[in-house]
Amino acid sequence: MKIHDAILVGASGLIGKHISSLLKNNKINQIHLNRKSLGIASENIEEAIVNFRDVNSFKNFLNADCIYLSTGTRLTLLQLLHIKKKDRLNFLEVDFEMPLRVAKAAYERGVKKIALVSAIGADKKSKNFYLKTKGALEEEILNIGFDKVVIARPGHLLGKRDIPIAIEVKIYELIFKTISPLMVSVFRKYRNIRAESVAASLVAYINKPSKGCVILDYDNFKNY
Repeated sequence: MKIHDAILVGASGLIGKHISSLLKNNKINQIHLNRKSLGIASENIEEAIVNFRDVNSFKNFLNADCIYLSTGTRLTLLQLLHIKKKDRLNFLEVDFEMPLRVAKAAYERGVKKIALVSAIGADKKSKNFYLKTKGALEEEILNIGFDKVVIARPGHLLGKRDIPIAIEVKIYELIFKTISPLMVSVFRKYRNIRAESVAASLVAYINKPSKGCVILDYDNFKNY
């Protein structure tokens, strides 16, 4: 099995696309693990179509120094506040069980470094189901044993999406753009941030010659 420099899970997402582009521009050999083909294979990009529920479907592709996990369910603003019980099983599979399954398999295959896209406010003790899930995933991944873990906790992401932006999201972004200068101190990290800045900071920090855990938020992202 070919050895790559990086594995990317979530290449179709807003941050994942920018991670892939950055790696490609730096001529870093990468493999994307996808449910279906994105048709973006190139000289530096290999694509593997896998079943994320079956470890045997993807474990042999986990040959790299680092892995980027940039997966997540597409949620409305209302769902970020409250995910209905009937939707929670699917949410948990995509945002918790699947990335954790991949992370554990990657570690067992010898991957040393992992970069995870989480969310601002992630906390396993949160009463918000979304943030509680994100916090629980962070803790599980930190306990696996990777030499280096880089966790990005962005606020609302700005950037061009594949589907039209809902009117309530446009209003939300406009409001936060207006009040952003007033968001200081502990509220600063909740500012909206461009997806490419989050991607760039993840790539930069995962390649720094250090070990341990690094958690990135707005003040880290804005420098990229």
